[in-house]
Amino acid sequence: MSIETKNESLIRIEELLKKRNWTLYKLSKESGVPLSSLNNLFIRNNEPCLPNLRKICKGFNISLSEFFSDTVCETQIDYTMDERSLIEDYRLLSRNDKKLLRVYVSGLKNVVPVLNSSDSKED
Repeated sequence: MSIETKNESLIRIEELLKKRNWTLYKLSKESGVPLSSLNNLFIRNNEPCLPNLRKICKGFNISLSEFFSDTVCETQIDYTMDERSLIEDYRLLSRNDKKLLRVYVSGLKNVVPVLNSSDSKED
């Protein structure tokens, strides 16, 4: 009887989980892949199908090429789904709308812009 070894995709998923200190439950929430599907991958030692692998990569905030690469950027930022959605929306805005959004967000943060000396002079 041969001892079955884990496939490389599952090993990689485990590495990424460990690096982020995530559970399969957290990956499920971030990726949208049901927890039962993730559990079954490991129980049955199956390769994830491409659509699920894409979701898993999106959950980890990495590309498919990064998933299969030996090196992943160590400065990876762990964005939430909401943060990623905001970034994706921001990228679709025009240059002017991006400026307006930055001003709006500054206002939400109650940040007072630094005035130039010419701006502070009264008439």
